[in-house]
Amino acid sequence: MVPKSSLKNDDKDFLIVIGEKEIQIHKQMLSDVSPVIDAMLKSGMKEAVENKMIIVDFPFKIVDVAINLLYGGRGTCKFVLEDLLLLYIFADKYRIQFIMESLLYMYKFYNLIVFKDFAEYHLIKHISPSNVVQLTKFSDPDSFNITKIHQSCTKFLIKCFKKEIPVYAYECLEKDLVFKTFVNGFCPTMIN
Repeated sequence: MVPKSSLKNDDKDFLIVIGEKEIQIHKQMLSDVSPVIDAMLKSGMKEAVENKMIIVDFPFKIVDVAINLLYGGRGTCKFVLEDLLLLYIFADKYRIQFIMESLLYMYKFYNLIVFKDFAEYHLIKHISPSNVVQLTKFSDPDSFNITKIHQSCTKFLIKCFKKEIPVYAYECLEKDLVFKTFVNGFCPTMIN
């Protein structure tokens, strides 16, 4: 997080484009908070040369809140669960630890029962091969620790394994979970 007072608006030297909207930001700050973006900017990729990054996989609202949080602002108060999940996924994708830790702190500090209940109802209902890995990481005991979602994701992964259904980003899962999925694919009574 960077205090707003330490960086001047006219010094912003990097552009983030989301659809028709743009956000000016300090390139150095992006490099400091995101090892993924830092590597991209040091590699000489198009984004580094043009000082511009186009984001197509997240809505403007999510990127805007993430940037505001990095500058010391607030922005998650009026979010619904899907927004919080998207913000977490955004932070995870770019490895922005500050945002991931802030969301985890907010969840633990406020003990958001409504958040948890809605997650258990809505997200479990929408588990698919394209989102099961993200939901598994989101609900993991080391993250938001949403047990019912995590168990449902594990069961879904076992089902995909048995039916040979491809799962997006399966290689990002923890080795222990992959092993558990494999073992439980043969012996379903071992599910925790």
